[in-house]
Amino acid sequence: MKIRPRYILIKSASAGGYGIRVESSSGETAMYRCISFRRKDVEELLRRLAGSEISSVHIGDIVRDYLTELYYRQLAANGFGLDP
Repeated sequence: MKIRPRYILIKSASAGGYGIRVESSSGETAMYRCISFRRKDVEELLRRLAGSEISSVHIGDIVRDYLTELYYRQLAANGFGLDP
C-alpha cells in the first residue's frame, strides 16, 4: 500500500509569507517557504497537490512552475500582457 505525501500550509514567521511543508511516507520533509504573501495562492497549490503521488525530486519543479504561473497571472492582472 502506498501512502501519499502530506502537504501542509506553513506561515513564515521571518518573511511573513506562506509556504508548504511536504512530509513523505518515509519520513523525509521538505520546506518551501514564502511561496506567496497571499494565503489563497498557496492554498491553490495545495489543492493541486492534494492526493498526488509526486516524487520528492519533482516537487521543487512544480513549486517553481507555480511561481512562474503566479508571476504571469499578476502581470496580466496589471495589464502587462505578452503581445508578440
